[in-house]
Amino acid sequence: MFGGSGFSMLAIPLAIGAIMTALRFWMFYAGTSAIRGARMSRIAESDGHLSFDERIAERMRELDRETKAANPAPAPFASPPTSGPTGSTRGFGRRQI
Repeated sequence: MFGGSGFSMLAIPLAIGAIMTALRFWMFYAGTSAIRGARMSRIAESDGHLSFDERIAERMRELDRETKAANPAPAPFASPPTSGPTGSTRGFGRRQI
């Protein structure tokens, strides 16, 4: 196929394997450095001087404010109108006169 050389039959899969391993390592390293950078930027935020417990309490307060803003108090329950037939006056698929 490649001039009858057994070397090329061995070298091509080895080269592809080496390239794939290098790409995998590069993607792993790039991902961990991005995660490390995100963590360091979070630490450098304005609450970096707070203790762990104070930071947790602040995050809980923020979450509470966000959930209250996203889910306002529900309106009082209003009963549906009963002008039509209700479940007790209808049968199981049969018409009642």
